[in-house]
Amino acid sequence: MGVEVSSVINFTPQVPIDSVKLGWYVNIRLEDRQILFGSSGWDISNLEGRQIPFRSLVWPQESTLGFGNFLGRFDPRKLPVSRWGQVYIDDIYVLQWYVPTRATPSLIPSKVTNIIWCMKRKDFSLFYAVPLALGISELISISKIEIDYLTFVPCHPSDYRSLNQSSVKYLEPYTQLFSQTPLLRDKVCNGECLALLVNIFSGIPVIKGAIVKDSSGQIIKTSTCSRRYQLAKQWYNAGNTIEKEEFIRDSDYITGFRCSTLSKRDLEGKKVAIIDDLVTSGSTVNRCAQILKVLFGVGKVYVFAGGKTIGKTIKW
Repeated sequence: MGVEVSSVINFTPQVPIDSVKLGWYVNIRLEDRQILFGSSGWDISNLEGRQIPFRSLVWPQESTLGFGNFLGRFDPRKLPVSRWGQVYIDDIYVLQWYVPTRATPSLIPSKVTNIIWCMKRKDFSLFYAVPLALGISELISISKIEIDYLTFVPCHPSDYRSLNQSSVKYLEPYTQLFSQTPLLRDKVCNGECLALLVNIFSGIPVIKGAIVKDSSGQIIKTSTCSRRYQLAKQWYNAGNTIEKEEFIRDSDYITGFRCSTLSKRDLEGKKVAIIDDLVTSGSTVNRCAQILKVLFGVGKVYVFAGGKTIGKTIKW
C-alpha cells in the first residue's frame, strides 16, 4: 500500500479549471481527421493591472491557432527503435506529425510543430505547454483507454529549465498559489509540467520517481537511431521512490495539490501513460516503458505525445 505523506497544499480561493486553460481550446474532429487550436479571446490582466486582449499574448499567433491534420494512433512496431530491441510500448497516440527545422514545414502542415518549437526555446514556456496538454488530454479521452497513472520522461536535476516568467503572467491571480507546486517553480522539468497540466484537464494522477535520468545531457538532433538507443539505455534507470502528484479537483474547481508515496506493488498490473511532447526514434519512451513493465510490473504502457517526427528526417 502507498504511504500518505504530509504534503497537501490547499488553495483559497478555488481555481476554476477553465481559467487554467487560459483561453485555449482544442477540438479534434474525427470525421475529417482535423484538429483545431483556438483562442476564446478572453480579456485578462497583465502585471500592471491593465486589461489587454488575450490574443495579443499569442506569438506567433498565425502558427499556433487554426486547423491541422490529426494523426491519431501510431503503431509502435513502426518506430526505428524496433530495429534495435524489443518494443515495450503497447500503443502510441499522437496529435500531429512533427516537422524538424531541417525539413520544410510546408510539406506537412502542423500546428503542433510550431507549438513544440516555441516550447523548446532556452527557457520553458508554460504558455505553449497549455494547448499541447489540452490536446493530449483530448487524445486520452478519444482513445477510451482507462489510464490509471500518467508519467513522463524525467530530467536530470542539472537539466531542469528556467521557467519563462513572461509566459506565466497571464496566470494571475493564481501564480502565487501554483508556485507552491512543481508547475510554477523557477526551475522545472518540462515533462513533469506537461504531465501535471494533463492531470488538471483529465483528473488522472501523475507518478514520478519510478524512472530517473542518471546523466546530464540531451540527445542531439543529428544522433543516429542506434546512438539514441544506446544513450537511452545508459541514461534512464529505475528509481527508488515513487511519488504520486495530483491537483485536487472539486467539480469544475482546483482546490489544492497533493503528493503521496506509492510502493512498487501499487503499480503492478496498472495502465500507465507516458506523456511527452515529441517522439522521434522511440528509444527514450521505449526505455521508460521497459523499466515500468520489467521492474515495476506495470501491465500496459501507452504513449500520448504532441508530435511524431516524420520518418524521412531520421538518420540510421
